[in-house]
Amino acid sequence: MKLEYCRYLLEINRLHSISAAARSLHIGQTTLSAVVKHMEEQVGFSIFQRTPAGVSATATGERLMELLWEINVKYEELLRIKQRDFGNTPSVTVLIAPSISVRLALPLAARFSDFDVQGNLVLEDVPSDTIFEQILQSNASIGLTYSTDAEIQEVQQDAQSSVLQIERLLEDELCALVPKQHRLAERDYLDAGDLAKEPVIAVGPARSGRKDKVLGNLSACGLHTHLVSNFDDMYQVIRKHNLVGFAPKFVGEYGYEHAFRDFKLLPLRNTENENKMYICLVTYKNRKMRYQENIVASCIREYFRDLK
Repeated sequence: MKLEYCRYLLEINRLHSISAAARSLHIGQTTLSAVVKHMEEQVGFSIFQRTPAGVSATATGERLMELLWEINVKYEELLRIKQRDFGNTPSVTVLIAPSISVRLALPLAARFSDFDVQGNLVLEDVPSDTIFEQILQSNASIGLTYSTDAEIQEVQQDAQSSVLQIERLLEDELCALVPKQHRLAERDYLDAGDLAKEPVIAVGPARSGRKDKVLGNLSACGLHTHLVSNFDDMYQVIRKHNLVGFAPKFVGEYGYEHAFRDFKLLPLRNTENENKMYICLVTYKNRKMRYQENIVASCIREYFRDLK
């Protein structure tokens, strides 16, 4: 049981809300939900239950919270001793697209903690199409995003953005996500035209003129698209209303198996743009990274090498 996860559970219990705790902790709601599921599997019982006002600890969860509070107090004492001896070590922030964070957050945190280096790992979920700009603005030294060949070439040809180092880690494609009882679930793949006039769900910020890397202009495709903020919400909506969602193949093939018992992932064909994109590691070419940042970057590269 990771001490960092104990603090996450205490924050959920304090705020009675997973979404509010995620904002307070500066991590994605989907990531925090995955931590709760992981911790419940470890302890063998339900820690939280849904209520009209949010979430609250179960009877057994209340006893766990008392123990976690005692553990957290001792942990904070240990951190104060460590800071007095070594000084404040800055956190390592990774800007990460939600569609990558949903699968990578827990294994990356585990790999980083194995090195036992000074400093905390902060995974900040941000829209994928803002990560290049945020690295340029020095909001972080490391980013993980989805990019197409065209986007990567555009960045490399632009004078201002050419200082970015972009490493292709894994080739991926966009898929349709359908409940197994959906009429389209019997297909092996879907043509983009099959979804015209179909109500669909996607994860992402609501912005006018929003375009998808693969599907292009969603409204021009005839798609009635509803946007949600995270993958957990998307799973709930498409399960409850028997709708179609979108997810990268990476999410379905390499994790979230508990969700995919109820869903089928169908490759998309004949999309407006080529259905090929890459999970990319983004850094700044001429900016020397700290030791801890190099450790994080190495953990990311090793994770995707292991997948291949």
